[in-house]
Amino acid sequence: MVWSELQAMGYVTHKMESRYDEVKLRAIQTFWTDWGPKAGFFSAKDNDRILDRHLFESLVCMDAGYKAYEHWTRNYVSRETECLDLGSGPGIPGLVAIAHQTKRPKVTLQDSSRRRLSIVEDHFPYADELSFVYRRAEENQAVYALVFSRAFVPFPGVLELATCSVMPGGLFIIITGKVPALLGHTDPHRKRLQAYIKRTGFVSREIIPLPALQALGARHLLIFQKNGLPAPGYPRTWKRIKESSQQWVE
Repeated sequence: MVWSELQAMGYVTHKMESRYDEVKLRAIQTFWTDWGPKAGFFSAKDNDRILDRHLFESLVCMDAGYKAYEHWTRNYVSRETECLDLGSGPGIPGLVAIAHQTKRPKVTLQDSSRRRLSIVEDHFPYADELSFVYRRAEENQAVYALVFSRAFVPFPGVLELATCSVMPGGLFIIITGKVPALLGHTDPHRKRLQAYIKRTGFVSREIIPLPALQALGARHLLIFQKNGLPAPGYPRTWKRIKESSQQWVE
């Protein structure tokens, strides 16, 4: 069973066991295990660590993200909550959202490439409980209350790419390893970063460490809330964002 296997690996799971449908979690694990090697979902060394490095990590990130959403927006995660997994790849972390027993937002998985995400849509047994979008992030027109991203591009450029996707007052949650060094800089770097964040329409709310995942290395959630419209001309094209990212020296 999922929980007993994680416990045997030294992870503490008792607080989340009643919140998730273990049958669906096993289906996710089986899907990633079966398709991972042949579809190139993960690196070779990660194919043997799917249970903790991908499934459990996704659960911890989703749980902490839901709490942050409810704290900062004063709204409960419900079936009316529009949630986006941006740059989803094989459905990380978005797939685990379908397994929550009570907090079941409307989940969309988005990736600009069909190479991995289309396999989820075509072969994952619960794909009918999800929506799928194949589009570049900066071209989004739909907006969501809660957006997760595994920092598929370096910080802080990911903020500019995500700004089209987050509704006013909504939350953007970046899943990262170590906290980006930029967030620890003092003036003038700090002021320059704050000005950039403001231009993307976000405000930084908090940094959440995830000690439950310490066996995997440092893991954090960077929490940003949409508090206004992006500046005129934002978001820029991906080419321009990529070029300007070179100015951020960490």
